[in-house]
Amino acid sequence: MKFRKKTGAAILTFLLALSVGTGFVSSAENEQDAIENKSLEELDTLKVKNNVRLETLQRGIEQARKQYESASKAEISKKEYANKLDEKIALRNENLECTVRQINMLETEAYNTNTMIEEIESEISGYRKETDEALELYKQHLRVSYMSKPDNLSAVFMGSSSFSEILTRAELVSRIAGRDRQNLDALEKKLEELSVLDEQLQFKKEIVDGNLEAVSARKEELDEDLAEMKEDYETVRSELEKISGEKQKFKDEYEAKRSAVEEKRKEQDKITKAIKEEQARLKEEMEKLEAEARKQQTIPGGVKKKTSGATQINVSSDSTNMLWPVPGYTSHSSFYGYREFDQSDHKAIDIQGNPNDTIEFAKIYAAESGTVVTACNYCT
Repeated sequence: MKFRKKTGAAILTFLLALSVGTGFVSSAENEQDAIENKSLEELDTLKVKNNVRLETLQRGIEQARKQYESASKAEISKKEYANKLDEKIALRNENLECTVRQINMLETEAYNTNTMIEEIESEISGYRKETDEALELYKQHLRVSYMSKPDNLSAVFMGSSSFSEILTRAELVSRIAGRDRQNLDALEKKLEELSVLDEQLQFKKEIVDGNLEAVSARKEELDEDLAEMKEDYETVRSELEKISGEKQKFKDEYEAKRSAVEEKRKEQDKITKAIKEEQARLKEEMEKLEAEARKQQTIPGGVKKKTSGATQINVSSDSTNMLWPVPGYTSHSSFYGYREFDQSDHKAIDIQGNPNDTIEFAKIYAAESGTVVTACNYCT
């Protein structure tokens, strides 16, 4: 009897509810730290909690994965933009270098033009001085020719002793005058040429100065564009560093949650294994209990009852005996806990009715009294 009480108490501790034929709930023992020391109900509760935790972790993993993918896409987009900026900056640098070379060439050309202008202006000034001196000499020669002095033109002619000497002297005077005229003409021609060249150089100087001003303005524009691009580039690089940090953070979070899921799954496997072992133990104890109950011809408070040729034991209704929850109905089809055929956590044991005798409204005798809440006929 003591064995039956001990075995019945152990069984009833793990019976939660009877479904299909009968359902009832019993209280769980206090939780133990180790899985091996927990009761079936505690293992089931822990498994449910683990499932909830697993679902939460899975959602966290999904969220971290989406955040990681979003950060990766943003990083790719920023990198593409940064690469385009690199190309633009490189192109701007090339344009800027080309512009600087143009500026240097124009500055050199302007310097050479100004130097040539200065040289020509100096040369013009020298020729003008020579022209003025030649003109002054020519004027002096003319004045001498008409002055009343011993060396004037009339004195030259009058002092001649023969006509031939007069012609010779006249030729000499004519040659002097012609040379003066030639010198003046040459100087004037040179001045005209230099003046034309000076005008051309002045025009060229204006063009060079205009080009230099335009190229300098272009250089300033390129400098501003390049400065803006470099600033934008630094901003993009800063954003890339931030995105990379967030990406690494999401990756670490994803890995941590995935590791946590693996740990929870391992724990869940241990719980499932413990549940199966406990179910096997309970099944073995129930089978022993049923076999012992069938051997009894009579028990306190009960009589043997025959139904349709089948022998059924009317188990005592005294809950203190703790033998069987539904006296008179000892056949059952499913145990409490994990079931292989539908791979589900069965929250009850299924007790069958006797032939021609329904189990509906049968009394339940357990830690707490109750009645059968659901009865279904599976026979046709």
